[in-house]
Amino acid sequence: MDETIRKVFTNKHDPLCLNLEQIISLRNTSTHFITEDYEQIFAPLFQACVFNYVEKMQEFHAIDVSKNVAPSFLSLNVNISDISDNALRAHYSAAVAKLMIRKRNEVTDERQIEGSRYSIPVETRMVITKDPNKADFSVNVSKSSDNNITIVRDVKDPNSVFTYTQNKVISFVNKRLKKKGILLDKIKKGEPAKDKFTSNDFQLFIKFYQIKNDTKMCYHYDLGNRYGYSQKVVDLIVREIEKDPSVIQHIKQELLKAKK
Repeated sequence: MDETIRKVFTNKHDPLCLNLEQIISLRNTSTHFITEDYEQIFAPLFQACVFNYVEKMQEFHAIDVSKNVAPSFLSLNVNISDISDNALRAHYSAAVAKLMIRKRNEVTDERQIEGSRYSIPVETRMVITKDPNKADFSVNVSKSSDNNITIVRDVKDPNSVFTYTQNKVISFVNKRLKKKGILLDKIKKGEPAKDKFTSNDFQLFIKFYQIKNDTKMCYHYDLGNRYGYSQKVVDLIVREIEKDPSVIQHIKQELLKAKK
């Protein structure tokens, strides 16, 4: 299988190849070591692999898989459980938990960089919206029902959302900019373009976009007096730089104006 992949997909850095590499690695070790919690770690890879398969069958053989397999069977269902560090350590031996934590972090990190051809999160999120265009399905509210519910509007476990430190955010931003071939515009005339997003740049984004006041982007941990950031912060920074590589200089100018 490895040889076939190398012949058909010659770019070893293609997210599709990286996806197959991880799945083959699991296949080669699963006869010796597998746990039910691996389902959540690898399900996003399997989902991406299924969609990649559908795409390549159409491209290589002009076969539309969805004509023979119902779309509902092409989407995976996953049992959701806690795979935090503490939960894994509580369920498994130290050696096994360490291996699973490492693999979970590896897959998660690659997901931020490689996108949907590498990994597609398999999850269902319920939100309340009055705009039908923003909903995948709708429900009715019955005033005569005897069953009461409580509406939860906020994520209650910040450890599962605000997982990035400042250094992690900077690292992911630089990896994504490099992959897209984007250089930050030079600081002064005659200077070369910057090739790195720095901690100083990050602090400018923090101030300008008031990220620490945004509950969807940042969480303050009282224990240790530290801040955790969500994936939305990485997406925001990369999106703004992609739209305008000079954005950092513009942010500096706007912040200086605000001080006056």
